[in-house]
Amino acid sequence: MANPPPPPPPTQGPGWQGAPPVTKISGAGPRLWAIATSNDLYRISERQGSRGGGFTWDAWNIYRDLSLPPVFEIADAFQWSGYVQSWVVDTRRQLWSLRTFLDGTTSWKGPNWNNAPRGLEGIATSQQGAGGGAALWAITEDSSLIYCFELNTPDPMWSQWQTWPATPQNSKLVEITAARQNGGGVQFWALDTDQQLWSRSRASPTGDWSSWSPPNWEGAPSLINIAACEQAGTRGEQLWGITEDYSLVSNFQVSVGNGWSGWSTGTWLNAPPVKEITACLAPYGCAHLWAVTLEQKLIGISQLAPGGGWGSWSPPR
Repeated sequence: MANPPPPPPPTQGPGWQGAPPVTKISGAGPRLWAIATSNDLYRISERQGSRGGGFTWDAWNIYRDLSLPPVFEIADAFQWSGYVQSWVVDTRRQLWSLRTFLDGTTSWKGPNWNNAPRGLEGIATSQQGAGGGAALWAITEDSSLIYCFELNTPDPMWSQWQTWPATPQNSKLVEITAARQNGGGVQFWALDTDQQLWSRSRASPTGDWSSWSPPNWEGAPSLINIAACEQAGTRGEQLWGITEDYSLVSNFQVSVGNGWSGWSTGTWLNAPPVKEITACLAPYGCAHLWAVTLEQKLIGISQLAPGGGWGSWSPPR
């Protein structure tokens, strides 16, 4: 049988790095995934050796695999052992996974990767501390949470799915995110149908998880979307949220294991109205944040130094 023809080159669009109009995004380490309004899955990678503010990215490529149905949700984790693992939920609400090594990629594993239940509505992942692998959370069709994590074995294996306890209000959850803390801990956040922000954390990859925070963690406003990532330098983590009027706000941990800066006011760094966000820490210590505007345009902004200030939005407003 003849090999299928290669996918067509991506159309140059108006967004960040020429991205087409997109609906969903997810970044980890040196790459970014995007689901276009055409339902095509796109991927772009940062070139090796990039440093400081002069980030250099390859061109967008359409990622096609005949075994993978159309997808609506995606999550990515950069692993301590040097590979990136991706998960998607397809339009049938089934979970798939792809592990990308330095020398290439494996095929998608699924559907219902790691015996995940059908009917998933959302996913989030985070690298854990050194040697701790990754963790993956999923929102089930009844809006509750399940969780699994990578076991520290020579041939990476995953735990069975576990049910996470409900919030004190037995909330129905709609958005989730998590980030490793600079120093080894992990923090998890969730939004419920009342737009309340909740959080749990643990101080080490093998430590116990805290109980749920009170609603509206750290005095958060009503939010409709969230994203988080680890910081380098002296900072711990940074969390971004989108308010009811599509304003971007943020709160960051001033130093590892200590207090938070408080929620920004107005629109963070003069961002336009946005509806989707993702963030990641690059291997050399600078964080990237991407957002999707109300017009489906992808924009991005990057730190100029590990744990330091930020550059300007691209494309410019």
